[in-house]
Amino acid sequence: MGLSAVNCSLNGKQTLAGDLLEPEDGQANLAVFDYFFPKIKDQKIVVIGHYPGIERYYQQYKLKVIERQPVDRDYPDSAAEFLIPEADWVFITGTSIANKTFPRLMQLASQAKTVLMGPSTPWLPELAEFGVDYLVGVDVIDHNRLFQTAAEGGGVRIFDQAVRYKVVDLSKPVSSSAA
Repeated sequence: MGLSAVNCSLNGKQTLAGDLLEPEDGQANLAVFDYFFPKIKDQKIVVIGHYPGIERYYQQYKLKVIERQPVDRDYPDSAAEFLIPEADWVFITGTSIANKTFPRLMQLASQAKTVLMGPSTPWLPELAEFGVDYLVGVDVIDHNRLFQTAAEGGGVRIFDQAVRYKVVDLSKPVSSSAA
């Protein structure tokens, strides 16, 4: 709840310029990976958090998933100490800020390119000071539809037409506009 309040305050006043991602195959939660993975094909990739459908990337990429409640090929979160320092790219869930694992994950990822991602990611360019290279959060594209979907308990249906993931490269000068 606290992170939601922070994001409401931060994200309501201005938006950072970035690339809006269109979901492929109706799986909006994987749009981030569809955007990045082809660009980093031969790199060692660690993803913090199991995203439904991520299994489709296992054969194509050098991918390891760390999950608090591992399933299938996931590694337990204790493996972060060993896997992250060896990674070229680390995708970290924005929830790590709320669950207080963010500082340690960023320490472990100090030699990697890092992507802080997910609906809970705050649009805060100052996260670059912690070593975050990219922010990938959600941008509301249809406020009315978002309100209606949320009121109906729509969950991930918000990605159908109300929001899109947006990528902001923090290594470039960050520009913003009033919301």
